[in-house]
Amino acid sequence: MISIGGRASYPSALLSPAARRLLPVKGVSVANGYYFFPGDYVRDTLHLGWLEDLAYRRLLDLYYSRARPIVNDRGYIMRAVRASEPEHQAAVDTILAEFFVLEVDGWHQQKADERLAIERNRSEGGKRGAEARWHKNKQLADSKPLASHSLANAPFPSLPIPKKVKSIVDTRVSTARPTVDEVTAYCRERGNRVDAQKWVDYYSSNGWKVGKNPMKDWRAAVRTWERNEVGSVAGGPAPRAARKCSACGAQGSLIEADRGPLCPDCYRVRT
Repeated sequence: MISIGGRASYPSALLSPAARRLLPVKGVSVANGYYFFPGDYVRDTLHLGWLEDLAYRRLLDLYYSRARPIVNDRGYIMRAVRASEPEHQAAVDTILAEFFVLEVDGWHQQKADERLAIERNRSEGGKRGAEARWHKNKQLADSKPLASHSLANAPFPSLPIPKKVKSIVDTRVSTARPTVDEVTAYCRERGNRVDAQKWVDYYSSNGWKVGKNPMKDWRAAVRTWERNEVGSVAGGPAPRAARKCSACGAQGSLIEADRGPLCPDCYRVRT
C-alpha cells in the first residue's frame, strides 16, 4: 500500500509506471534530513537571484525526499516545488538547465546522486549485517542441546568438603574484651588478689595479646596472673589456698562479703 500526499493508500500495482516514478525509493530514507554544505552551496550559487536560489533549494528537497531523479514532467515539477507564478517557473527552468542533467529516467543532480548512493550502500550494509547476526544467533540456538538432554546425563559435580567451622559461641567468647567491672567480678568470685584495673590496662596496651598471639580466653589470662601472683593488690586478701569460708570453713572459690569470704552456697543463702 502506498500513501500519496498523506491522504488515501493505494496498492502500488494499480499505479501507472509514470506515477510509480514519482514515489520514493524503498529502502533509502533521507526523510529526517540530508547533508548540506553551506560553503560549497554558496560558492556554486553566488550568482543566483532570490527566486533562483529558492527554486534550487526546493528542487533539492524534492530530489532527496524521493531519493531518485526528478521525473521529466514540467507540470508535476512546478506543482511539487509550488512554482505557480511565471517568474517562479522561469527560475525553476533556469536551475534545471544549469545544475541538473536530463537523462532517460529524469533529471539528475550529480552531488545528490553521490549522496544517495552512500545512503543506499549504508542501508544495504545494515541489512546484510542484521541478516548475518540473525543467522549466527540461529546457529548458536540450534547448536545448544536442550536442558533435558544435557543435564540428565551430566555427572553430579563433587562439592568441596568444608573445613571445620568453629563454634559461634566460642568465637564470641574468645574475642570478647572484658571491662574492668567484669574482671573485678571474676576476681572476686575466685577470691584472688589480681588488680583488675592493672590487668585491663596491661592487655589494652599490648593489643590484647598473650605473648605474640591474640588472647583467646580472658578468664584463663586472669587465672594465669592469679597463679603467678602478678599484679596483686597490695594488702589484698590472702592466697586462696590459705582461706576458708567464714561460715562453713569450706575451701575453694570464695566470694568476698561484708563479714568475710563465703563459699558460693553460703553466699547465696546469706544474700
